Amino acid sequence: MTEPKPICEECDETFIEYDDIIIFNGSAYHKDCLHEVAGTILYFRKSGSEEFIGEDENADFEGMAYEKFDGLEEETE
Repeated sequence: MTEPKPICEECDETFIEYDDIIIFNGSAYHKDCLHEVAGTILYFRKSGSEEFIGEDENADFEGMAYEKFDGLEEETE
C-alpha cells in the first residue's frame, strides 16, 4: 500500500504538526473534515454529497499528522 499524501482528501489543506488525522484505506483526512454518525462506526465526508468514507475497522486512528508524515510545518499562531 502506498503512503498517504500529507494533504487532507476532503479540504485539500496540507496537514500541520499536531493535526488530528484519520487514514482510511490510504487516504488521509482531518478528523474535523469527517462526519461520524452517532452510535455507529460509520464516517462520511462533511461537505458535498456526504459520501461514505468507511468504518472504524478500515481506519487508522493511531496518531497525529506529525507521526505519519515527515517534515510537516509547525503550527503558527
